[in-house]
Amino acid sequence: MKKIILYVLIILSFSSCLTFSRPKGQEFRIIGYLPWYRFKSIDVSQLEGLTHVIIFSLGTDSNGNLSSHGIDSRTNTKELVARLGDLGISTSACIGGWADKIPFKDVVVDDVKRARLVDGLVRYCLENDLGGIDFDWEFPKTQEQKDGYANLILETKDLLPGKNISIAMSSHYSFGSRRENLRVFNAVDWVGIMSYDRGGRHSLYSDSLKDIKTFQDRGVVDSKIVLGLPFYGRNIEKFSNTRTYAYISTTTEDLASEQDHHVEVNPRQLEQERVYFYNGKNTILRKFDAAFHLGIGGIMIWELGQDNWEAEESITRLILARFHKLSSIY
Repeated sequence: MKKIILYVLIILSFSSCLTFSRPKGQEFRIIGYLPWYRFKSIDVSQLEGLTHVIIFSLGTDSNGNLSSHGIDSRTNTKELVARLGDLGISTSACIGGWADKIPFKDVVVDDVKRARLVDGLVRYCLENDLGGIDFDWEFPKTQEQKDGYANLILETKDLLPGKNISIAMSSHYSFGSRRENLRVFNAVDWVGIMSYDRGGRHSLYSDSLKDIKTFQDRGVVDSKIVLGLPFYGRNIEKFSNTRTYAYISTTTEDLASEQDHHVEVNPRQLEQERVYFYNGKNTILRKFDAAFHLGIGGIMIWELGQDNWEAEESITRLILARFHKLSSIY
């Protein structure tokens, strides 16, 4: 009982710092990342209702030459964009990803190399009728790298008027001073908060509220803040070990348990492995409700291929149903 009371007090303390109000008619994005290695396992028609899909991911070599092999070798990108467009979905392509596999640091600090990469991104976007470009570098380390990364984003934005330019960031990352942050935040169309991967209990509901507040304090307007939702669990002791929601939901039972509802996650034992920490259906919907009622710009899903699409109530379908219900109220 004491733990439950403490939990409620913690959530209320965070909530008191936030304003629960949604302007009438404000856009609410429902964004899903679709990695190239999921193309064959996802039926595009199932994605109807999403507002945006971000295909993942483009890369670059150390000289700034754009690489799209991962995506283009598995689908006709232009046709995929058209099929999603027929469903009312705008499609962006993401460049980047986890760790140092993509040599951003060699490119962004060099004016010639950076210009070459910008040119490649602009060409790829226009040739494939994309709705925009999403940036995800995890993470620049020096101020020189941060400044170069900011320049990469802004220079791409300048050459793609009318296209969505977005960034994915965690709350611990910053471009530097408030002025340097605002230079980017004021230019992009939205900032996707990667509110997960903290280690241990990596994706708490309370942390999502804190992350929203962090970006509000940095000067990001509410309509540009997009809250990330994880469709996977992480091993509490071995951070690099992950399991998809689809795996967890078919290996365990009672995902919508009261425990999930109250403590945000439902740790389980999987095939003799240690406990994985993930967000069940109730937690995902609580986060969605908070994002909607706080008046921020939407939610993003990492990633669509991790959902249990065989289940009648996949998390994506539950999110879309909740969106339609709340939208009818506003």
